[in-house]
Amino acid sequence: MALSSEAKEHLFLHEVTGEIDNSFVGLRIIGESIHVYHPECYPLSKDSSDFATEVLNLLKTFSLIKNLSEDESISYAGDSEGEFHIKAYVWIISDFLRNGFFINQERVYAMNQNGRINWKRTLNQQPLVSNGNVVYKDIVVEKKVDTDDTLLRIHKYCVKKSLDFLGWLFGIDSSLIDAQTVSEDLRSYYNYILQNELNNAFDDRKKELLSNMIIVLNGLNDYNTKKIISYGVDQYYYVYEKLVDFMFSNIDVTEFYPQGKWKLVHCANEIDSSHLRPDTVRTTEDSIYILDAKYYRYGYTADENDLPETSSIQKQIAYGEYAEKTHKGKEVYNAFVMPYDMTKDNGFESDSALNYIGSAYSTASNTDKSYNRIHAFLIDLKSLIDSYNRYQKDSQLINKLIEDIAEHSA
Repeated sequence: MALSSEAKEHLFLHEVTGEIDNSFVGLRIIGESIHVYHPECYPLSKDSSDFATEVLNLLKTFSLIKNLSEDESISYAGDSEGEFHIKAYVWIISDFLRNGFFINQERVYAMNQNGRINWKRTLNQQPLVSNGNVVYKDIVVEKKVDTDDTLLRIHKYCVKKSLDFLGWLFGIDSSLIDAQTVSEDLRSYYNYILQNELNNAFDDRKKELLSNMIIVLNGLNDYNTKKIISYGVDQYYYVYEKLVDFMFSNIDVTEFYPQGKWKLVHCANEIDSSHLRPDTVRTTEDSIYILDAKYYRYGYTADENDLPETSSIQKQIAYGEYAEKTHKGKEVYNAFVMPYDMTKDNGFESDSALNYIGSAYSTASNTDKSYNRIHAFLIDLKSLIDSYNRYQKDSQLINKLIEDIAEHSA
């Protein structure tokens, strides 16, 4: 669905190079403006009918670097408050599209009051027998919760507020939702209602709904519209590495971690140094492919200065030597995988999502070994992200990588 003209007015796109001071990828909400920061090899157009889907697909890739090692986690934007808010907005809107406005699915029961009799609960009690008659002392009735109408009003407010910021992602205009504004006094009362309801909720979906309503209720509001909220990654290269690993890996990469050792004269035992860690490994019956996901700009600039440096070449050769040593009988190959935009006229003369561009080697190494030549590929970033969001590896790309390496290794 195409964006409305009003949504376009408040939406700003920023192409990210990945260089210093231009590396944040994600969303920033500044007042009433939405700023989308996207990799330069992941083109976006506000006029595209796929714009919202492409933005959502980009945002979903951030989950690849959550709950990982400390070093990898630091690449995630430090504004955890912004993360909670935007995730809550998306959840509230998605749930609203599936389930509509709030309806309390949990029943509340009371004894001997007016209401609809719940015969199952009533008959499950111990009956009394009087003059040959079976008598149930306490009648269990279902009662409507007095706060249901209030919860509905809060939910409408949360849906409208979520749509104010992210409705353009779903093609929904927030003006379609009739909801009252919330004063600070009313916000305190609503918080009490939501928290009390959450403390007594048993249904998982209801608990998640209430939790997200609390986040939205206390997020950006009518009295705080100048606050900046960010959701994204400070460096996208960790995400890119995980995307490449998703596409091509089929084995636990820790099997291929070479490690340094120290032997000190004053120490009887050897001391472990740090591991070298290849990004991605794929194996076949007779071959090993060690891939290094390089989030470099060459696929965008076609500038040779943006190709991997000698230290990266040497590191790949070290991985190859270790793989040959630990997995005897298999041929070992190395490759760099860099992002590009296959729709951009960049002189690569390819309309393929995976493009072979050449190879590198080190003059310090024996070129007779297959792993001493590092083959180089460009992969279309949009195709890679689409495959991840479908959670479907592209077998054609995998086969093409293997076939191109074989062709250029002869």
